[in-house]
Amino acid sequence: MPNTNLPIRNTVVQDILDKMPAWPILWGNTIVFVLLLSLMSLSWFIKYPDALSAELVVEPKVPPCIINARCNGLIDTVLVTDGQTVKINDVLCVLRQDADYKSLLQLDSLVNALYFENLSLVSFEGISATQLGDIAPLFVLLKRDLTALKLNGSRSNYSNFVATWQQLKMTLQQWDSNYILRASTNGLMSSYTVAPGTFIAAGDPVFEIKSSKPNPLQYQVKILPADINKLCEGQEVLFNTDGGKQHLLAQLGICTNCKQKNGYYRVDLKLEPEDLVKSEAKQITGVATIILHEHRLCERMFANIFKMFN
Repeated sequence: MPNTNLPIRNTVVQDILDKMPAWPILWGNTIVFVLLLSLMSLSWFIKYPDALSAELVVEPKVPPCIINARCNGLIDTVLVTDGQTVKINDVLCVLRQDADYKSLLQLDSLVNALYFENLSLVSFEGISATQLGDIAPLFVLLKRDLTALKLNGSRSNYSNFVATWQQLKMTLQQWDSNYILRASTNGLMSSYTVAPGTFIAAGDPVFEIKSSKPNPLQYQVKILPADINKLCEGQEVLFNTDGGKQHLLAQLGICTNCKQKNGYYRVDLKLEPEDLVKSEAKQITGVATIILHEHRLCERMFANIFKMFN
């Protein structure tokens, strides 16, 4: 019969079982659990935003009007100075030519103001054909037709006069378009360092006309069409201009009525009154960061799990 009084454990094993474990072993699981719980609680309070980078454009609300040259040539006479107030259709400068521009402008004024019902009163006194360059033959023909019409008011003479008048008017319009630069709006002049004798090519900017009224700057961000649906009014925007000044209180304006231009949507920014720039300046660029959504850190950690449940 087997002996049932044999010891179950040997002495070494019994000593290990009888010895009290160190405190890290006793409280290890509890410490790890508390640390994980603390990190989870902290992740609830920490928010990490989704952000969208965009180009910032700062420019006057009423952009300046640029007057470009329409043909190649040398500047003959500049009739305005920087800062001068001009009105629409004022003559700014004249390109060099064979004719006297004052005589041509006077002739153009007379031709456009011609009143056909009182042709007997029409006179071209003070205008010499020798000062009109290539337009002189048409001017001489018009005077001859006018004289013939005054002597004999036949339908044939009237038709000849009207045809010559129309041809001269079109020629003067073409001359004005090629050799005369006029103001296309009211405002204050600013030139691109033009002076008599300066060569300008077709398309070159020659003058800039700025608004004479208070013209504050407007702040806009350029948004790609793929990102426009991510935006909504009131989202915060952080940005730096080229000057380095940072605005933290900007918000997006209305996004629904934005128009697409050159492949981008332009969305206005709303700034606090003290941050608005009152003085006018040329266009400034910079980088803007739009805060789309602020997610808690725990939401980001378990985003995939939340998607599975959703």
